[in-house]
Amino acid sequence: MRFWAYRRGAAVIGMSILYAPRHAGVMLLEYLAIPASAQGGGIGSALFAASVEASRIDPGTLLLIEVDSDATEADEAERIVRRKRKHFYRRLGCREAQGLDYILPLENYGPALVMNLLVLGAGPDGVETACLKRAVSNIYENAYACAPDDPRIAAMYAGQGEMLSST
Repeated sequence: MRFWAYRRGAAVIGMSILYAPRHAGVMLLEYLAIPASAQGGGIGSALFAASVEASRIDPGTLLLIEVDSDATEADEAERIVRRKRKHFYRRLGCREAQGLDYILPLENYGPALVMNLLVLGAGPDGVETACLKRAVSNIYENAYACAPDDPRIAAMYAGQGEMLSST
């Protein structure tokens, strides 16, 4: 895990947390936060770029970002926040893996949250399904302490073709 902070003087006004294993070909953005009072000034973009580049070991490494789906039940204000979050990451070059209902492997007290997976490092035609599956398997096993044969991984990729398109 790598922790990054954006400071202005003595005040920390942004932070990011990345899971960035050596030589795994994948990183996971665990958390990126900027207080509402500091948003819109480029701090989030600068923190994202700096923390990803400083954490990346191999230029071919994929960065995965788990985001709440904007297609699930939520009030209008929450859906707007979700759309803005996706737009923010898209502006930074991330692309959404289309047709993949990502299952966040966290134990909770209800049904699993419907998530989308954004990818930094996908090609213009998308990302190879096998490559993304390996990356997600690494995240499941090493970031979330799941079994390597967790059935949720197979469920996510059932019926997928060789490439997942990304937008």
